[in-house]
Amino acid sequence: MATATYPPPPPYYKLYKDYLQDPKSAPEQQPPIEGTYICYGANYTTDDLLPSLEEQGVRQLYPKGPNIDAGQGSFGGYLGFREALGSLFLQRNAQIFSCDTRSTF
Repeated sequence: MATATYPPPPPYYKLYKDYLQDPKSAPEQQPPIEGTYICYGANYTTDDLLPSLEEQGVRQLYPKGPNIDAGQGSFGGYLGFREALGSLFLQRNAQIFSCDTRSTF
């Protein structure tokens, strides 16, 4: 019967052989890639920007800008709907899971 053994470790494990005695003996970590890089023959960039809704042809339902008040516009309506739905869910669960303990014994 043939058994499979684990493959040998990669050759760079020797760079870390004295790490327990001297942690500074390990090589320095590479800095993160910035800008463009090539992977599998294609060019990529680290500056990934998502297109806006308007660029995708979708109507934006909330006002533009970093300061959006949750109490105004359609988003405030959504929060009110979510709160009402959550309270309804809690009420229904209370009705379903409530039982009369006097009748169980």
